[in-house]
Amino acid sequence: MPRKVDIVTRFFRRFVSFSTEWKDYEPVLATDFSQREFPSPANPKGVTLNAAELLKKIGETRKQLSAQHFEISNHIETDNQVAVEVLWTGLLAADLGPFKKGKNIKANVCMVFEFRDEKIVLQRIYDSHEVVSG
Repeated sequence: MPRKVDIVTRFFRRFVSFSTEWKDYEPVLATDFSQREFPSPANPKGVTLNAAELLKKIGETRKQLSAQHFEISNHIETDNQVAVEVLWTGLLAADLGPFKKGKNIKANVCMVFEFRDEKIVLQRIYDSHEVVSG
């Protein structure tokens, strides 16, 4: 039985490739996958997405970022959940709010993943983006 954190790492690899093809995510995501992003400076209202909506968002993100990376700094794992602390970095492909094209942006993120049958069924995201100085 694979470690849950390894499945999360595989999910991150697909995500940073900006793939919008379900076949690429099918080995790691359940068909009824849901992602819940809680309110943050980058997304003040929060959002909940299903798998199809996530793939669409990834395509839109590709227009904003030329690269991104997830570095897991810590994790806690149980039989059906894993919580990860992540440093996310992204290289802007276009201006985004106060951030200019070519700038590296970063966020400290806590994500909790729930699993069923070795696939991610739910992802909860709590993030804190860097402060923009005037």
